[in-house]
Amino acid sequence: MQKIILDTSALISIFENSLNIDAEIDRLVGEHEIIVPSSVVTELSLIGKREARMAERLASRYTVFDSRRKGDDSVAEAAKSLGAFAVVTNDMRLARELSSKGVRVMTLRSGRKLDFFRSDEAL
Repeated sequence: MQKIILDTSALISIFENSLNIDAEIDRLVGEHEIIVPSSVVTELSLIGKREARMAERLASRYTVFDSRRKGDDSVAEAAKSLGAFAVVTNDMRLARELSSKGVRVMTLRSGRKLDFFRSDEAL
């Protein structure tokens, strides 16, 4: 089973774009376990937007990785510590950073499809 890490932007985009995240990850990698860093859950609770509240409820269904770090650092920590197959994010800066460290990254394409990030993508 492949471990997949979700960041804040990915969780919010699920509701902004009516994305079936489990089906999309199944399509790309097959059987998987979704993991959300604890700092991502905390960040969602502080945002206050309707989509963030919905994303926080969704995140509670997944495995939560207890991270001592915050923000993007917690996502990178979870990916490394757990030997994750990939990270799902819509944060292009984070995608480039993780990709440069050899971490596979998936991003949202055309509103409703996930695809693997390529480091040569435009800003």
